[in-house]
Amino acid sequence: MRIPRPRNHALQAGPRRIRRSRVVTLLCLVGGLVLAHGVSAESPESEAGELPPCPELAAAVPDGWSMVQAPQDDIAFALPSEFHRDTGKPFFIHSGERWVRKGFEVKITYGKWGLSSFKPELADDVCRAEINGVPAVVFSRSKQSRRELTAWIRVAGEAYEPVLGIKFAQPTDEPLARQILGSLHWANGK
Repeated sequence: MRIPRPRNHALQAGPRRIRRSRVVTLLCLVGGLVLAHGVSAESPESEAGELPPCPELAAAVPDGWSMVQAPQDDIAFALPSEFHRDTGKPFFIHSGERWVRKGFEVKITYGKWGLSSFKPELADDVCRAEINGVPAVVFSRSKQSRRELTAWIRVAGEAYEPVLGIKFAQPTDEPLARQILGSLHWANGK
C-alpha cells in the first residue's frame, strides 16, 4: 500500500524555506560580523592618532657604531660595536633577528600587530613618534629586573610590520637604548 503525500505545497516547501531562511540568516550574521570588524579594526591612523606624541627620539649615530639592516631590508638602525648577532636559533614566526651584549638585547620581529598586541595597559608610557621619517608607536616598560623600549613600526599596506624591541637590565642603560631607537630609519629611502 502506498502512503499518499500531502498535496499542501506549503508543507512540502516548508523545510526548504526554513533551511534557506537559516542560510540567509547565517550569511547576514557573518557579513555583519565581517563588516563590523572591518569598521572597528584598528587602523594605523586611528590607533596612533589617539596617543600622545613622544618626545624627540631621532639621534645622531655616534662614531664607531655599525648600521644594521633588518631581515626584510625595510628598516635599519645603528648598534655599538660590542653588540653581536645572536647565532642561536631564536624563535620568529614571520622573520626576525637578534643582537646581544651582556645585559642588553636588540630584536627585530615581524608580524601582524594591533595596539592590543603590546598590552599598552601594562606599559609605563605609550606614545606615537616619527623617528627619522619612520612612523612608530613606542612603549616603555620597567620591571624589577628588566627594562624595555619597543617600537611598533607602522608600515601601511605591508603584510607584516616590524617591531624593534630593546631590553636592558640597568636603568643607566636607558640613554643607550634610546640612542639605538633614535637611529632607526628606512633602509630603502621610503
